[in-house]
Amino acid sequence: MGHSIAGLDIRDYAARYPQNLSGLVFVDGSPPLQEDRFPGRTKFVLFKAKLELLQTKWLHVLGIPRITGDRNIGEGLEISAGKMPSEDQCRAALFTALEREDEDFPQSGKEAIHTGPFGDLPILNFSQNNHPSGNEPPSKVDEIWDQMQEELKSLSTRSRRIIAKDSSHYIQIERSDLLNSEVADLIRQPHNRDLLAQKPG
Repeated sequence: MGHSIAGLDIRDYAARYPQNLSGLVFVDGSPPLQEDRFPGRTKFVLFKAKLELLQTKWLHVLGIPRITGDRNIGEGLEISAGKMPSEDQCRAALFTALEREDEDFPQSGKEAIHTGPFGDLPILNFSQNNHPSGNEPPSKVDEIWDQMQEELKSLSTRSRRIIAKDSSHYIQIERSDLLNSEVADLIRQPHNRDLLAQKPG
């Protein structure tokens, strides 16, 4: 199972060690070379997000979230799991890791672009809900991301995409109930190749 950029890592692992796998789970996983798919104006939005990450890092270095009590404690998670995202926001090293990960993202994408398809390997693909209300049209970024998530289904003949209602990119925190339920079903029946076929994508 891999969230976000880790979607590239699990693809690479699957290509190298197929004998070790019973299935793959993408949690709003990044497709290879995703930034090349966005138009110039959209790339400015991504650059802005990087600046916001830098700002957030220094807020945490200064301890502002701890002082104000503005920490995500993972609502709906068990105490041990809910503690993890809260502690992450109190460690500046987390943001250093994110920055380095972002720097290596293009190379990671190049290494993963030639992975797959994976035959009939069971694959679950959880995607964020980009336009929950339906009142506003999706942005160009949302449309492109939605298309790339849909394309991940082509990695296997036993692939299913699940759009997580009321969730952003961090589905594992905001819809942990959905992941716990669906992934548990997959684990309980790893050799049942009809499991994914019984549920529409």
